[in-house]
Amino acid sequence: MVGQSTDGETASRPPGTEEVARAYAKGPALAPGQRLGRYLVLEELGRGGMGVVVAAYDPELQRRVAVKVLRRADDRARLLREAQALARLNHPNVVAVHYRGRYRIALAR
Repeated sequence: MVGQSTDGETASRPPGTEEVARAYAKGPALAPGQRLGRYLVLEELGRGGMGVVVAAYDPELQRRVAVKVLRRADDRARLLREAQALARLNHPNVVAVHYRGRYRIALAR
């Protein structure tokens, strides 16, 4: 398979690379109503380099929360550092971290 690089040169890519890239760009499949542990997914809020952020509802504490779901398991250490840094902050413009955990979800194909 041959593709065009950003500098205009032709680049050779292994077969299936573009399909993998499209699936990666989509990130985890998180539909409204899907459960992530005790949280109920409401809607997607955004996508970034590490994963997908969704608005969710915590029925146990009856509140809306934001949940970040990683694209790759090897980003866990980075997410932990991010959560620890955020937990040290107390400011109205910075989200509070309430929980860090693991859930297995099926990816869209």
